[in-house]
Amino acid sequence: MKCTAPGRNIKVFGKAILCLAKIGEDIYFEGEASGLAVRTVNQSRSAYGSFSFHTSFFSKFSLQSQNSVELRCKVSSRSCLSIFKNLASLEKSVENFSIELKFREGEFVFILLHKTGIKKQYNLTFQECEGLSAIFNKNSSVIHVVSNQKFLGECVVHFPSTVSEITLAVKHDHTTLSNYVEEQDQYAKALQTNMRLAGSEFPVYDVSVDREVTFCLKEWRAVLALQDALGQQLHLYF
Repeated sequence: MKCTAPGRNIKVFGKAILCLAKIGEDIYFEGEASGLAVRTVNQSRSAYGSFSFHTSFFSKFSLQSQNSVELRCKVSSRSCLSIFKNLASLEKSVENFSIELKFREGEFVFILLHKTGIKKQYNLTFQECEGLSAIFNKNSSVIHVVSNQKFLGECVVHFPSTVSEITLAVKHDHTTLSNYVEEQDQYAKALQTNMRLAGSEFPVYDVSVDREVTFCLKEWRAVLALQDALGQQLHLYF
């Protein structure tokens, strides 16, 4: 598998890698007929992230193999971070970037070609892996809520860094965000942070039934940071 993308696309690709690196310890790359899929899952398998980059995202895209085993691998998130650690600078200086999986040679190669003519090549070790996917059909969801850029991000800044999990309670006319406390006897002792958000504050607020969901704040912050960086709306289905 080999693909090349113009430098203007490195921001989106790099932000996706940074987001996934905050969720899982390994990042899975898989070449598909439609493009490149980049995924991860956290250690407890409670959070999963996936980005699909269509062939139109790249100036050149070639699978170079019909064997699906040779089109996927997993790479340490820390290794990937070393490439995109100074993303703001790369956005201005990179002419194009390439990704190549040399499965039989045991090499996973990132190449950054700078506008000055300097070429930086990163040869990363990888592991063979099975395909990574999550079974979820958003069409079967009973709740669909859409948040504008920065809205939920500005809400979670009020939660202390010591908070590991938050609960999102969705009602027919409002949503409540609160830090999660497992033990009832600890409830009175713990600092409680609650935020009530009116349904009218969301561009789309389609709630068929009241429902609560509790999840890790660390992964949630990573998603909200990506939303802010890309300036997109966030769709919630559950």
